[in-house]
Amino acid sequence: MPFFRSIIIFPCTVAILLADAGSFLAAAEAPPTVQTELRVAAIDIVGEHHTLWLRTGAGSEPVKLQLNVRTFTEKLQYEGPEKSGVYTTEADARAEEPAQPPLLTLRLSGGSKMFVFLPDGASYRALTIPEGDFPYGSIRLANLAKALIHADLGKQSVNLAPGASKTFSYQEDQPSLAVSLFSKTDENGARIVRRTNWSVTLGQRELVIFYIDPNSKLVRTHHLVDTQPPSSGVAATRAP
Repeated sequence: MPFFRSIIIFPCTVAILLADAGSFLAAAEAPPTVQTELRVAAIDIVGEHHTLWLRTGAGSEPVKLQLNVRTFTEKLQYEGPEKSGVYTTEADARAEEPAQPPLLTLRLSGGSKMFVFLPDGASYRALTIPEGDFPYGSIRLANLAKALIHADLGKQSVNLAPGASKTFSYQEDQPSLAVSLFSKTDENGARIVRRTNWSVTLGQRELVIFYIDPNSKLVRTHHLVDTQPPSSGVAATRAP
């Protein structure tokens, strides 16, 4: 006579197994999070959007972004998804389902970054600079114009194709650095953008962005200056 071993499954055991499976699936679906620091600035303000909110997750406190067209913010702490949206209201940045789409999305993985918000119609796009590529005591040139840029900074020179950037680092203060900037487009040939003197101090860094003025259609520059904060963590700044 065959021998059959009975198997008894208790309801509570099934419930525990299902709960564990649900937790495993939720963990598998959850996007990876990052902890990082960021700074933001803008070359112009779109409409009234000078204060924006970076989402950290549904129901979580967003990061407040107060845009300035002369300097970067002090370091802001972020913990959330690797990519996250920037919203016009705090309520949308917190909501499970935001009422409005984000103005733009930032990629926040890969270490501390500096973001420059650039007008893009009724919204923004962002220029991303890894903070390690832009030390204090340097000038960084970023060509966002559809033109070739030639720059002479003292004894150093560089040609920047559209979309290219270059950082010039210095080991000592430069109180009067001779600078000549030229642009060349297919439409109007070569022309001088600017000829002047810049100062560089080891406790500051300056970002110079080349862009096409929407009214004149000529190449213009925008300067953002960042001063190294004191040990208290409070950022000090100066106008360019």
